[in-house]
Amino acid sequence: MYLHETLETLSRDGIEKLQMERLRKTLHHCLNSPFYRKRFAEHQLRPEDIKTLDDLRKIPFTTKNDLRENYPFGIRFDKFR
Repeated sequence: MYLHETLETLSRDGIEKLQMERLRKTLHHCLNSPFYRKRFAEHQLRPEDIKTLDDLRKIPFTTKNDLRENYPFGIRFDKFR
């Protein structure tokens, strides 16, 4: 018995494809934040540069100190102002 049979029975390739789709969507959403736009620019990174799950290494970490220094307005999402 499955709750979401389509998702729960995906092949390994299907899972990775779904993960990449959702990751790209998340990365594009991050660009609505001034903090993440700046962070991506500093690392010369665009969402299109993430082509495989191995490319996750290219995404810069957000540290606890980043959150402290930028809260609440530096992390906000412009879309929701």
